[in-house]
Amino acid sequence: MTIQQLHYAIVISETGSLSKAAEILYISQPSLSGSMRELEKELGIIIFHRSGRGVTLTNDGTTMLIVTRELSFAQRVATNALFMHNGKILESAPAGEFFSHPQQPETIAFLRKSSSDYVYSI
Repeated sequence: MTIQQLHYAIVISETGSLSKAAEILYISQPSLSGSMRELEKELGIIIFHRSGRGVTLTNDGTTMLIVTRELSFAQRVATNALFMHNGKILESAPAGEFFSHPQQPETIAFLRKSSSDYVYSI
């Protein structure tokens, strides 16, 4: 399992279409489909119901995507905390995502504690 495969799954779930997701991700649809089949095989679950009208998440897929989004958010927070320049975060998550995230209070506390010399703007 790779971070890239998890990102692919997020984009597919958001578009509801393998072909639209492939276009957004700048990869071929067969490569994207193959990558998802590999991920499903590795995890031992079916992530998407596939039909002529697109794809929808299975129950297992919904659970996996919840965890995947949490991991994606945690990765961005870690990246932000590690790669600061002149007191500004180089990469940011949408404000709505940040403020609605369950770990938001702990994240702000971590950022304040990790470097009091920096100014954080949200």
